[in-house]
Amino acid sequence: MILNKTQSSLLAALTFTLTACGGSSSDSSEQDNTGATNNAAAANYSTLDASMAPAYLDLASGHNVAANEEWHISYQKYVGFSINSDTGIEACVAKQYETLYDANGEAVKTEFSALTRNNTENDFNNVRRDGCTDFTSDEVESQFTDWYTYNSTTHVITVNNDDSNGWIIRSSTADSNGNYAYTRLKATAYDRNGMTFSSELWDNNSRSFLAAESTGALSPKNGTVYWNLEDNTTSTTEFAGWDLKIEAQGYASHIYVNGGASGSGDAGVGSALLVANVDAVTDPTSTQQVYKYFGDSASGPLSTPGSFGPFEYGVGGDNHEMWPTFAVYILKSGERYFKAQVVSNKGEDGTQNSGTLYIRHQEIIE
Repeated sequence: MILNKTQSSLLAALTFTLTACGGSSSDSSEQDNTGATNNAAAANYSTLDASMAPAYLDLASGHNVAANEEWHISYQKYVGFSINSDTGIEACVAKQYETLYDANGEAVKTEFSALTRNNTENDFNNVRRDGCTDFTSDEVESQFTDWYTYNSTTHVITVNNDDSNGWIIRSSTADSNGNYAYTRLKATAYDRNGMTFSSELWDNNSRSFLAAESTGALSPKNGTVYWNLEDNTTSTTEFAGWDLKIEAQGYASHIYVNGGASGSGDAGVGSALLVANVDAVTDPTSTQQVYKYFGDSASGPLSTPGSFGPFEYGVGGDNHEMWPTFAVYILKSGERYFKAQVVSNKGEDGTQNSGTLYIRHQEIIE
């Protein structure tokens, strides 16, 4: 199985709960006194509480909002940051601190420790609309990679018969008792007719995987295909509770789950396996076998400069902390521009749950 950068960073600390570092512990209690810049009002501060579930921030109002409302920045623990590309939001990194990383790209703890909310305030204030011009939107990173081999001579795609081909999938919704459905999914064919998988559904009653069923050929040629793992049904029309979707991108087909950056559900891929492979998983509900299910993550402007974009994880080998990079981002929303800087992973005073982001932000008016 291939883990993305976010997931790989987490595996170094499977037994830890992420805590926060707001630059330095003494800085977390200091009061900020920002002035007006760029003909705008003083900078605002908002708390984005993603400690228990994905959270969405509207920079115009400074409020946490629902996923189906207008928002600019989203964060989900263990998944990362995204911007609302569906509504045309684009962003760029306007200010970053190059000295945070050495020539080999390794984090320098003394440099991270030197930055605080207060001593980065002027840099934030000085960021103007022309701070960058390379605005981009997010792209979703599929977790279904490297399960096939492509022959560049014959142009034939062969499904791999090894551990790269196989995933434990959690459903996007739970039943009335709060139980999710699970399946062991493997690709069995890839040809002009589409992609075919075998699905071994987990039975909560017998506590075992059932016999494999074929999904049939799932082809996105005529539009995105949505698949439901509980009853092995598909549709080219999006429906509530879908678990996987297959989209055509050029000549390629990409697979996404209904969770994280790809959907509003709770579907996830059990990437952090604590057993040899998916065939060794005898209980997908056991964290001793599948540590974490990941929704899809976004790759885009908020994916840098740290391993978690605005954060670097495990600076100096300390796997207990998320260190702010204090990078300043400009987000473009139609004709409006906003700048944002994440200054803490544990709330304003540094005592709240990990994933409680404290964000400095301001509309840029010039």
